[in-house]
Amino acid sequence: MAQPFADVMKDYLTERKLQLTPDEFGVLFSLVPVMLVGTSDYTLDKAETEYLKHCIEAVADSLSEKGTSPERIAELKTIYGHEAEYLLEKLANWERRALLGLDEFLRGQPDYKEPIRKHLEGMAAISKGVNRYEQNLLMDLCYRLNIPLA
Repeated sequence: MAQPFADVMKDYLTERKLQLTPDEFGVLFSLVPVMLVGTSDYTLDKAETEYLKHCIEAVADSLSEKGTSPERIAELKTIYGHEAEYLLEKLANWERRALLGLDEFLRGQPDYKEPIRKHLEGMAAISKGVNRYEQNLLMDLCYRLNIPLA
């Protein structure tokens, strides 16, 4: 049986020569749907870039609840920043597998769903409000990841 999360994690970490735990990797890939909303107009403007940086900080900080040390969280913030740059460049290559893997991850870690939804909504609203396309994309991503809408 296919294991989308384990497979994409193995492939991504091998390609990027990284060592992340499953939680650390799942949190990294929780940024992918946020990036998709941010780049829905084909560019990430200054406000969206700043919001993505806020999301990187928040998702890394969320790992403290899992017992991750402050030193590791600081390290992860740097790693996530670099990986966000890479993923933004290669989003088309990773989007499908990332969302499939993230869906599987979230089935085992449902506590991450609410923060992801909030980050998606925040990214959609950051530049001149939420347009129809962003709203449809947000609804589609929440549906695909089984995240309840507010």
